[in-house]
Amino acid sequence: AATSTAAAAVASALTRAMTPLARVAPELARGASSSSASSSSDEAAVPAREKESNALGRAPRPSDAFAVVALGSTQMKVTTDDLVFVEKMRNYDVNDEVDLRAVLMLGDASRTIVGRPTVRGARVRAIVEEHFRDAKKLVFKKRRRKGFQRTFGHRSELTGLRIVEIDHGGVLR
Repeated sequence: AATSTAAAAVASALTRAMTPLARVAPELARGASSSSASSSSDEAAVPAREKESNALGRAPRPSDAFAVVALGSTQMKVTTDDLVFVEKMRNYDVNDEVDLRAVLMLGDASRTIVGRPTVRGARVRAIVEEHFRDAKKLVFKKRRRKGFQRTFGHRSELTGLRIVEIDHGGVLR
């Protein structure tokens, strides 16, 4: 008998806790009947969205192309309109155009070309958007039990490049 009264007390407490939801959002508190109707319409909408974005059902556009470019000691995968941050390019000012010829790989929705070591005739055009300094990185050194502690930091100088065009040089046709 004690467990049934405890269960009744829990049920009444849950009912009281659910009452504010009915006041605040009545459409959420109505129940599963309205939510099941909306979920069936959502399920019908999802395949239509997937059909629109299906890359296999249409010819590749130039904006679908990507390139892997060597920039200094790093390699980056870029597409058109990307903003990438690289080590400072001291020879270029803001709004200068940069031709990146070290294209290691090109690709689009239908095929990929790997260079040996680079793709001949391919280039990536970029515009220098800004030169800036990265946030400070702290370096802390400690040797335990020796009383040795050193803290110092540095800020890297970076350049922001906006990728304008990926020119495949007729390789992806």
